[in-house]
Amino acid sequence: MKPLNRLVLLLLACSTMLIFSDCKKDDDNPEPQIRIRKDAKDLTQQEKADFVEAVLALKSTPSPYSDSLSYYDQFVKFHQMAVEKKLCTDLGVAHANPAFPPWHRKLLILFEDALREVSGKDVRLPYWDWTNQASTDAVFSDDLLGGDGDPNEEFAVMSGPFRKGNFTVNLFTIRPDYIGLNPHPWLVRNFAATVDEDTLSYPGYPVSLPQSSDIQHCLDMETYDMAPWDCSGSGNTSFRFCLEGFLDGTCGGAQAMHNIGHDWVAGFFKIPVDTFKMVPVESVNPFCGNIMRDTVPNNIRVGSMEPLDVSPNDPAFFLHHCNVDRIWAEWQLLPDNADKYQPVAGEADGYNLLDEMYPYNIPGYRGLGSMDDYGLTPNSMLNTEVLGYKYE
Repeated sequence: MKPLNRLVLLLLACSTMLIFSDCKKDDDNPEPQIRIRKDAKDLTQQEKADFVEAVLALKSTPSPYSDSLSYYDQFVKFHQMAVEKKLCTDLGVAHANPAFPPWHRKLLILFEDALREVSGKDVRLPYWDWTNQASTDAVFSDDLLGGDGDPNEEFAVMSGPFRKGNFTVNLFTIRPDYIGLNPHPWLVRNFAATVDEDTLSYPGYPVSLPQSSDIQHCLDMETYDMAPWDCSGSGNTSFRFCLEGFLDGTCGGAQAMHNIGHDWVAGFFKIPVDTFKMVPVESVNPFCGNIMRDTVPNNIRVGSMEPLDVSPNDPAFFLHHCNVDRIWAEWQLLPDNADKYQPVAGEADGYNLLDEMYPYNIPGYRGLGSMDDYGLTPNSMLNTEVLGYKYE
């Protein structure tokens, strides 16, 4: 028989007896499926329902990392630990330094894996496109994250699956300037609210969601980051500085992009009190034992997304940061940007390309959940497709 005829017969046999043969080599060595993260506005009703069900399941499932936390609250704790270390040692990796994007990318992957684990479903994180009203409407609809807070309930979230009575806040800020400003064990939101009077100014700058031009401004920056590797770099024209949302070279000044998104969801507002007064606050930081004091007005409140350390209490945090990650991924796809990261070594201890990121590198966390599956360094977070996902 001619070789060509043998090949034809082989192909015919393989096609007619596919389910019984070894012709489907992918069954033995399947390629890992790339997860596609979608805009919240493009989710199907089933995808919305699966995501909500998985988040609620996380809240009721014990954490594999801690005997005292739910699986959901563990992610709040990871974030809080990073902020505590920054307050105590100035070497935190999650904010105001080059590791801001990779640290949060790691958190999102662990969170997405946890959602899939507890639900048994193919759940993918959706993102909130701040520049698209349809995306904002979808995120804060009653069948996804619920809406704005109710002014008659001190702006507690009263609608949707994460409403008061259906979703409990268990971890509270250790930052003294926020203690007492949102003491409630439920989600609080007051979209875009600010307090601006002669004696008070919170937050002290306008609050509105970023526009497409703001995002493009960041994407146009060719440098990933630059010294002094923090939030105080006057004249800093780096992508990370821009994406995180610092504008005027001062850490507490006007905000944009990522930072303003937290402000917009949370809101700054007053509640009625019998007597207005400035309240001295004293707290012990549980991470390093420092006693910190501040003075805050007793009639000012902020929403759950505002206190930096425990902002993941609001599930909006994860859709918000998914968009931050999407913008970084878009920047990485631009020519020559794929492997850019500064500092590469030595210039900012704790933030370098091959430094393991805290608290993911704590020995007690290694080998649990999917902690070890993707690496612990900024370098391990540079390629989304290697990590198993991309954006639609």
